[in-house]
Amino acid sequence: MSHSMPYTLKIRVYQTSTNAYFNIVEKAIFWKDNGGTWAGSDGALTLTLNGENTSGMLRFQSQNGKETFTVVLGSFNKKLWLHILPNLAAGETCVKLLPQYYDKGPYSGIDLVQAFEAQNSSRRNLAVAVKNYEGQNYDLDIVIG
Repeated sequence: MSHSMPYTLKIRVYQTSTNAYFNIVEKAIFWKDNGGTWAGSDGALTLTLNGENTSGMLRFQSQNGKETFTVVLGSFNKKLWLHILPNLAAGETCVKLLPQYYDKGPYSGIDLVQAFEAQNSSRRNLAVAVKNYEGQNYDLDIVIG
């Protein structure tokens, strides 16, 4: 069978601090391996990845515009992988950053982990992790501290 089963990622976003509010300002899918789709809204999203070597990315921004970060969720060799870029410069969009995880880009050599934590320059804790999974259906949490 040449067509691989899709990965279905159900993502919940939790914001635990009241000193800033973050919106999702961009959603993207990498084009390789038949790409995928995003569905849902700010608090509960579904990412469907259609193959073994593709990914999706979310860009979050604080309402005051001062804090911006991305979360990437990818599939590679039957494994899910997660990553966060905690401090983005102006103009660093998902469309620009997502290809940098492929084809010897600056992020192509990262460890393929199912939980990732980072702290941004405002000392805010950011995390993404697989909560549970069955087959290729995953539940994940993104926590913005």
